[in-house]
Amino acid sequence: MWACAAVLSLAIFSTGCLFHKKPQARVFVPPPPEPSKTANLKLPPVSDPPDLRVQTVDTSNELAVDGGSGIAEFPPPPQPARAPRRPQPAKPVVAQQAPVDPPPTPRLAQIFTPEQWREKNKTLDDSLERVQRELEALGKRNLNAEQRDRVEQIRDFQMQARQMREEDLPSAVSLAMRADQLAKDLLDHLP
Repeated sequence: MWACAAVLSLAIFSTGCLFHKKPQARVFVPPPPEPSKTANLKLPPVSDPPDLRVQTVDTSNELAVDGGSGIAEFPPPPQPARAPRRPQPAKPVVAQQAPVDPPPTPRLAQIFTPEQWREKNKTLDDSLERVQRELEALGKRNLNAEQRDRVEQIRDFQMQARQMREEDLPSAVSLAMRADQLAKDLLDHLP
């Protein structure tokens, strides 16, 4: 028995990573850059510049040329003619209007057929009637503090269901059914 356990444990440990070393990641070392090969260029000899002579002619209506620098001087350009100013149209007088309230943000709601609407309203009315009867029955009983808190919670659900009837009918039905269930459970657990 012990021998089998020892062989089994050795078999498990030998196949695992216990005796195997994890290979180390090798770091890449780039080779050194090759030495740059310098070109041994010999430039051809530069010849002397040719002898140039510039003659200037002085005329009053021609451009003057400076013989030494080779740069011609031009007279400054004429100033552009200004466009005549156009009269600006008169700005219309805008009467200040009272601030307009933005339209209300549309609310997402379920769309019911008239039959579904009647069915939900009937369910809500039935649940609220049962809750009212159960609250009247609970009012005649002697309740401890925890049970009185539960009755307050049922009344809150009942009031919220009535308030939400016009805004969100499915939520109102859900609240009324929750109040009905809580009241029924409380009555069932009373002696």
